[in-house]
Amino acid sequence: MEELYAKGWPDTFDVFSGNTKIGVCYYEDESALPFIISNGKIYYGKNGDGHWSIGYDLIGTSQEEIDDLDSFTEIERIEKKRDDAVWELRKDKNYISGRIWSPMYTYKNIKLPFELSVISFWGFDGKTDKKIDGSLIRQIIDYVGADENNVLVVKFNDNHDSNGYGKIYNYTDWDFYVPKMSDSQKDVYAVHLMKSKDKHDATADFRTNRDRKIGQKLTNDKGVEMPIAQYRNMIYSENINRIIKNVLKEYIDKNVKRIIF
Repeated sequence: MEELYAKGWPDTFDVFSGNTKIGVCYYEDESALPFIISNGKIYYGKNGDGHWSIGYDLIGTSQEEIDDLDSFTEIERIEKKRDDAVWELRKDKNYISGRIWSPMYTYKNIKLPFELSVISFWGFDGKTDKKIDGSLIRQIIDYVGADENNVLVVKFNDNHDSNGYGKIYNYTDWDFYVPKMSDSQKDVYAVHLMKSKDKHDATADFRTNRDRKIGQKLTNDKGVEMPIAQYRNMIYSENINRIIKNVLKEYIDKNVKRIIF
């Protein structure tokens, strides 16, 4: 097999061997586990979810409990509390977030000689590369039950963009250094980790357009386009995620493969 490399963002990328795509790592894969390293500890989120899911454990609640609520005001209150808890972790100067996929999804049923786990990091929000405590990474590998001999680590270069290049190392050959976050990564990560209110304000135009599009997509029982007022009334009595999950697939950013709320 030729040397492996990655193309994409740290949370969504393709794995290549030469010119052949052999694997896909996407942040919503069921095997994708988000984690944060802060103050010498590891915090785990929910598989296939964002890093904000880590905040649910920190505040002693769950996404399922929020899904059962009918009040938008109460939902936003809890989500702000969740976001603030994760934001506190970022105050550590050695804070870093990443994901581990175990095992890696293969592309078009291409069979690899063994099951591979993949670790990727967003990078440090600073001026220099930094070395991670190897014992912490060992804990992450043990947490998912991976074999260190079948673990790959992806390091994206500083000139990373939507078509950027990530060098892939065998875990056993990796030096535990993680590059600083590039400007392109910072732009995406800034929205990715906004507090609820800031994200709400920053994405106001998007949400207005999203609501209009949703109204156009949804119809009532007579097959007539549903007014947005009727849609808003409906979401108070039903779970919003169940209503618009499929509709919002059209609004995934083509570069970062992320739905922005």
